[in-house]
Amino acid sequence: MFIQRKHLITDPDEVFGLIEANPLGAWVCSSEDGLVANHIPFFLDRERGPHGTLIAHVARGNPVWKQLADGRPSVVMFRGADAYISATWYPEHRPHGKVVPTWNYEAVNAHGIARAVHDRDWLLMMLNRLNDAQEAPFPQPWRVDEAPADYLDKMLRAIVGIEIPIDRLEAKRKASQGEAVEDREGCIAGLRRLGTPQAARMAALIERTLRTERPAPKYLRHADRSGRPSSSPAPEASAAGVEASDERLRYPAASSRAPSPAADRRAPADSDARDAPAADNGRPARGPAR
Repeated sequence: MFIQRKHLITDPDEVFGLIEANPLGAWVCSSEDGLVANHIPFFLDRERGPHGTLIAHVARGNPVWKQLADGRPSVVMFRGADAYISATWYPEHRPHGKVVPTWNYEAVNAHGIARAVHDRDWLLMMLNRLNDAQEAPFPQPWRVDEAPADYLDKMLRAIVGIEIPIDRLEAKRKASQGEAVEDREGCIAGLRRLGTPQAARMAALIERTLRTERPAPKYLRHADRSGRPSSSPAPEASAAGVEASDERLRYPAASSRAPSPAADRRAPADSDARDAPAADNGRPARGPAR
């Protein structure tokens, strides 16, 4: 995943929290017929392995588990908050008009070698952990052992466990970092006017980064010596994009902090283009980074 340095998430607890709050992962692995994608909920075991271990299950009728024996690599993609950012929300760019829309988002990619598990005790452990994590917010959570024993045995025979020890994590938060304070405040106000839960989540995220990170000074952003806006990309952003384009994070050992309650799920769209005009399909086309 392409990540500019300013968008890196380096705190392991934040990375694990994003996975736990958005457990429906897009799991992609290769097969003899090409890439195979499945959308399934995962439980993150923080204490197993240096970067944690993902556990889940698929229906026995899903052929994906039969294609894992040769140790092919997998990646599971988890998405957090996301929102479209309108060009009309940037007051600092109105005098010269050199601004286009973009898409803000959070994402974590977890890489590892998946294996299929058929052991009944393991499957029961996995179901309990996955179920308990999702039922935790409810006043009267349902438990796996509430199901009749014969029915549970039948269900266990119908699934195959999936275990992915995480070898590598990539984590990104694109929340208008590096923009002028006025532009970031304009994005917050514009998102809140939309009044949707999705927009509210991104507004809160931009507000948080605004409090914790120092935005780029105006004189470093698209200005020549005369003070007039320049058509060239900001040097800092271009350099960061090159430096971080191949960067791969190596996180310390997983913490033992208890999983956070699951948040609302979505399947957001994606774009790395900060200053690319929106194409006809609604996805911003690539343009100069800022």
